[in-house]
Amino acid sequence: MSSSYKQTQHKQYVKDGIGLRSESTSRQLKDLAVPKNIKQPAEASEVMDRANERYLSVQQDILASYIDRGQLEQLRQPSISPTGRRVPGLHIDDPRLMAVLQAMLHFAYLVGKGVFRTKDLLADVQRALGNPQYTLNQLRYDLSKLRGKGFVIRLAGTQCYQVSSEGYRIGIFI
Repeated sequence: MSSSYKQTQHKQYVKDGIGLRSESTSRQLKDLAVPKNIKQPAEASEVMDRANERYLSVQQDILASYIDRGQLEQLRQPSISPTGRRVPGLHIDDPRLMAVLQAMLHFAYLVGKGVFRTKDLLADVQRALGNPQYTLNQLRYDLSKLRGKGFVIRLAGTQCYQVSSEGYRIGIFI
């Protein structure tokens, strides 16, 4: 398995039929928000190690995926978010929902910091829908529904989102 984000790549493979090996490389440390400096190898290594851990964690979530009809029924029902906001129900066959899920579940977003911004997803969602008129505001609305259902988490004080383990588990199933 291999994925890349800008100038940073991550790959996993089985070496000599014995075990799984994970490797991360980066030709541009700015992709990882690490200053390009000879004094920073430990920080760059730490960021890469966290990316490897995210890959393994997500793979474990995917392998442990199961879902029952009760969970699907809850997704269809409107709910109230922890902040008191009403969240409409999700329609699993909605093309916009499917396109957003497809875009946000790319393993490329596990590389580096493991987060994505709405502008990162927009082109992928437009391609998946075959609709270049799909706007950033529509994407934000769709992400807010997914956030209300626990699929994604918005990191406080940033414009970045992270897919929750529940989001991977149910998103991959859908």
